[in-house]
Amino acid sequence: MLQVFGGMAQAGGFKQSMKEHRDHWKKQGDQINNIADGLDKDDPRPAYDHQQFPKMLYKPFRGEKGEKVVMNETEMAVAIEDGWTVEPYEFPAVAILDPATEKKALMDQVSAQSAMITQQNDLMQKMAARLEALEKGDKKKSKD
Repeated sequence: MLQVFGGMAQAGGFKQSMKEHRDHWKKQGDQINNIADGLDKDDPRPAYDHQQFPKMLYKPFRGEKGEKVVMNETEMAVAIEDGWTVEPYEFPAVAILDPATEKKALMDQVSAQSAMITQQNDLMQKMAARLEALEKGDKKKSKD
């Protein structure tokens, strides 16, 4: 019988209860994997055999997102020639300035965006007035 949900027996503190929790789920996972592999649920799990492939490759340039899975040495050689890398792109650390400088830079960005919003609002009002004038002109022509 495979127990899917199990409760905790009395445990001695948080560390002990977490250990029992992890052990329970590891045992349950091993049993499910054994059944999926066609083995008896109580057989010990075979040791993991490291496989070189499939292997994940990454786009090397900032702003390009993507991963590629290669299945053998030949595919990997072709992909690396095309610019894929084994290691993901590492983004450079952002230099943190002193708080006063950062605040000034942020305030400058906010004021620039506020000015842009004001300009866009003025333009929208002019366009609305122009549309209204055009619509009035069309009504006069249709009455004539």
